[in-house]
Amino acid sequence: MFAEYGYHGGTIAEIVRRAGVSTPVLYHHFGSKSGLFRAAVDDISELLLEARGQRVGTPGTLRENLDLMLRSAIDIHDTDPQLARFLLTARVESARDPELGASTEVNEYNFARLEGFRVLASESGVPPERAKAVAHACVALFGGLTVIAFSAPLDYDETVQSARLILDSELFDS
Repeated sequence: MFAEYGYHGGTIAEIVRRAGVSTPVLYHHFGSKSGLFRAAVDDISELLLEARGQRVGTPGTLRENLDLMLRSAIDIHDTDPQLARFLLTARVESARDPELGASTEVNEYNFARLEGFRVLASESGVPPERAKAVAHACVALFGGLTVIAFSAPLDYDETVQSARLILDSELFDS
């Protein structure tokens, strides 16, 4: 519901109908609609971080590890194209809504991505001062892929393949 209609467009009535549960059950487990939203962000963030982490962490250069992550992005998108739509919705809705803006799940996911890329760069031999730049570039790159997956899903695989060509820049030299 949130991926399709956003936080405010996804009604409790439709959420519980699709889930096959009652409204009291939803409130018992999540406390509120925002609690459900934050739980969904947390679950999907963990899923994505885990999926990307399984492909990375093997010995190799920064380019090789980022290439594995880009290939993983294609696999994740092919498995469930709605994940990118939800993540983009979560970022937009969290920025708009004060109740969701305080969402530690969204902030933690964003921090984990940035820190994960920084660590990956450092462990690949990139000097610390450049590792931070690499991390920010990677967050922008993968964030941009989320937008493409949302707005132009038919171009997603081709866009990821094009992004892989960016890895040839000196920024990603270990």
